[in-house]
Amino acid sequence: MNDLTCICLAAGRSSRMMGDHKLLKSFRGVTVIERVAMQLCELSCQDVVFIVGAEAKAISALLSRFPVRVVFNPLYAVGMHSSIRIGIEAVAPASKGALICLGDQPFQLKTRVQTLIGATPIQSDNLSRSSVGGQPGHPVLIGRDYFSKILEHSDGDFGCSYLFKEFPCLAVPQHESALWDLDTPEDFAFLEHDASKF
Repeated sequence: MNDLTCICLAAGRSSRMMGDHKLLKSFRGVTVIERVAMQLCELSCQDVVFIVGAEAKAISALLSRFPVRVVFNPLYAVGMHSSIRIGIEAVAPASKGALICLGDQPFQLKTRVQTLIGATPIQSDNLSRSSVGGQPGHPVLIGRDYFSKILEHSDGDFGCSYLFKEFPCLAVPQHESALWDLDTPEDFAFLEHDASKF
């Protein structure tokens, strides 16, 4: 995995959280973004980059104790693709590809990354995605050969599904946690009753 840069998308506005920011919410004394950072830093990626936008100051402060790079996306309000673009631009020169994960999916993240990476040798032409019963999830692996496609693409509130539609890719079966995220107050309330997700 030391041939990869890990990009964590953490720039969203949490518009469905009724005034709170999901990455700053705590569960049993640890914020969501810290749970994500702890797991990613246990991996052997060449570099770990967090893309921040909304609440950048507070999120950056929490990440300051971890060995990660924090990159601000001034266009975060445009949508997710702008953060992916910023992340790709920040990939370490020696990396063969980028592992992209979401800041609001702390559930079994380390295991999901290991499952994805273990499915194929790391090469610059990798294009792999997590899959749960045929439904696409996260994380995804994008080899350097596809970076130009991302940089050429217009930005908006979407990810890189166009790559996986246009080019052959490997769908890697994952635990259902590859589909779990934290978007609403109800999601956090559910955690209080089912902590086993972690």
